[in-house]
Amino acid sequence: MRLLLASFIAAIAIAAIPATAVTNDAFSSFTGTNTGGAFTYGSFNATGSVFTPFSDAAGCAALISNVICTSNGDLPAAFKSTSGAHQSGTVIVPGNALILHPGPLAGQAAAVLFNPRVDRVYGVTLSAFVADTNPSGVRILLIAPAANFIFPLATLTAANPTFTTTASSFLVEAGVPFGIAVDFNGSYYNDSTGINFAVTPFALSVPEPAAWALMIAGFAMVGVAARRRREVATA
Repeated sequence: MRLLLASFIAAIAIAAIPATAVTNDAFSSFTGTNTGGAFTYGSFNATGSVFTPFSDAAGCAALISNVICTSNGDLPAAFKSTSGAHQSGTVIVPGNALILHPGPLAGQAAAVLFNPRVDRVYGVTLSAFVADTNPSGVRILLIAPAANFIFPLATLTAANPTFTTTASSFLVEAGVPFGIAVDFNGSYYNDSTGINFAVTPFALSVPEPAAWALMIAGFAMVGVAARRRREVATA
């Protein structure tokens, strides 16, 4: 099965970008429903790699200042502000990022998946950040449930509150959704996590079989480089 190849070569990606390329991002696409769109929001169970979409009827609603989807009215949940940045309890709700909050049990990660409809080369950007004033710590996972694929990207804590990475050029097979999951790392109470997850289509055609391992290496190298740049800047 062809899955995905991360080359992370900026020159190749730039050369492949068509003038009409449109970026899909999980924040703008989220309207408080799972109807249509390039992304699906739900819960993720790493045991068995099972993704369950939130139900529009049972778990999604428009509130006074947010739109939200939940697992039948409870955590895990995805939500965003519709009234700009504000604070809700201990959560600093940004005006420009999706919030994912895991549930209280193992197998209740909050997740968002991008749904590729054709074989295509894509670019991906991801930033994740602590959105609670008293964070309990979360794990950020790269997932592709249909391929039984899970890879830990980062652990966010008060001491390590942000993670950013970019994949400049990689291949995705149609029908193999991939995305990001936020899982608790001991306690779930203060686990609200800001996510900016964007996917841009590049070339129309894709080569033959590729490997998730190369994408993992690319994400890891770019993430490590970003952390090193921050360490040098603060030294």
